[in-house]
Amino acid sequence: MTVLGTPPDRDRTPSRGRRVVAALAVVALVVGVIGAASIAYRRAYGTWWQTPQRISFCDRTYIASTSPVLLTRAEVEARAGSLWAIKDVDRTLRVVATVPPLPVVGKPVLAVVAPPLARQDKGLPCAMALYLQMSADRYVTFQLAN
Repeated sequence: MTVLGTPPDRDRTPSRGRRVVAALAVVALVVGVIGAASIAYRRAYGTWWQTPQRISFCDRTYIASTSPVLLTRAEVEARAGSLWAIKDVDRTLRVVATVPPLPVVGKPVLAVVAPPLARQDKGLPCAMALYLQMSADRYVTFQLAN
């Protein structure tokens, strides 16, 4: 205690005003992070937190159909195996990305990827199509746009 009977500054609890300002700062920070993430998602995928209209992969853009059809894994594997006309391409589906690129909420993107030598020698893209997993056994196809 000091001479006047007030506690010293180090013992004083934060005032209500300081707590309100701190709470508002935290809220503003959270809103800012969510806003920045939303804008980044919109720029990358062409939508506001919905199924993407486009996905960029390997310096190419893949676009969704205007009326997408959900495929099963077996249908995806059948389609993916028939996309490449050359015989030396391994037709195994691989996870090539996630949308959005976050570890917990990102949905896997599958593709049959052409080997680097085949891409260079024959001028092929990395993949002819991408398949975005929507649920346990449902996929949406994204076709090569450019």
